[in-house]
Amino acid sequence: MRHNLLTEALLHRSAEIARLSFPERLKGKVVAVTGAGGSIGSELCRQLTVLAPRLLLLIGHGEHSLFQIAQDLSDRGRFSDFQIVLADVATADLIDAAFARYRPDVVIHAAAHKHVPIVEQNLTEGARTNVLGAYTVARCAVSHGARDVVLLSTDKAVQPANVMGLTKLAAENIWQSFPYKSDTRFITVRFGNVLGSRGSVLEIFERQIELGVPLSLTDRRMQRYFLTIEESASWILRAIERAAANELFIVDSGEPIAIAALAERLLAAHGISEYPIAEVGIRPGEKLNEQLMTGSERTAAVREERFFIVDRPSRDENLKPEIERLAEAIRSNDDANVLRSLHQLSGEQERSTMQAAL
Repeated sequence: MRHNLLTEALLHRSAEIARLSFPERLKGKVVAVTGAGGSIGSELCRQLTVLAPRLLLLIGHGEHSLFQIAQDLSDRGRFSDFQIVLADVATADLIDAAFARYRPDVVIHAAAHKHVPIVEQNLTEGARTNVLGAYTVARCAVSHGARDVVLLSTDKAVQPANVMGLTKLAAENIWQSFPYKSDTRFITVRFGNVLGSRGSVLEIFERQIELGVPLSLTDRRMQRYFLTIEESASWILRAIERAAANELFIVDSGEPIAIAALAERLLAAHGISEYPIAEVGIRPGEKLNEQLMTGSERTAAVREERFFIVDRPSRDENLKPEIERLAEAIRSNDDANVLRSLHQLSGEQERSTMQAAL
């Protein structure tokens, strides 16, 4: 499935790639990307190479995925100024040592567990990576003088109905709590689903068509916002170029698309007129519809290019005691206290739907 087909046949629009006004902004800088082997992380690395950074740090805990993006950069981009850092983002000693050694100017934090049903069933590991990992990256970036630190967030952080959304909202709040302590710019970029990323609905449908099994549709009413991988990475880089300290950038993904319509468009693109579709029901933690921003954010947002930009005041509250309680609950594998800490850090009231995760 090629790029044009993805955007025009499935999204019914052309991809809009952000153009940088000052592409030299990252020239000669050290740029670190966590989750560098993932779908978004690896595309960010590809797009960053043309901006001539002095050094690109590929940080991740998946050896094979890091090998793949490193090989891709070497083979296609003829870019060799990178360093692989094999490290889990929640392992503070490794991240601190890497930042102390390479002193990144810009850190893009893309590493996260993103699959709602999996995180719902493994909330302790989800919280360890998504929350403690974000805190570790933020703290080490400040300690070693990073200029910009960027968090990639998701529409699932808006009025979260699942553990993954809670972890990402907690990470957003951690980002808000840091700027008053340092000169580092903390930037959050929030967007919807990424079409064609690993484990995305497109990948699932493509595999099911290849196997000749029915397409598994959760609910015909379900809708999602979609960007392509290339669009997502380009708008993240544009946000870094455009941002002031402590701004939230919400990428306008156009109109939401029904998953049922996406399935029908994909079948048509394959030249398939009839194909079985099995409606399997909404999985734990899933919503029928997502929102890109809260009501208060919508009121405060300024529209610019394809961004809704919200200038968020720093939270001067000390989140460290709650983060330490979360870390202790994770060490004890105490799901109930992990969930309790997630609610505290996210500022969300407990909901009975999330209690079912236990």
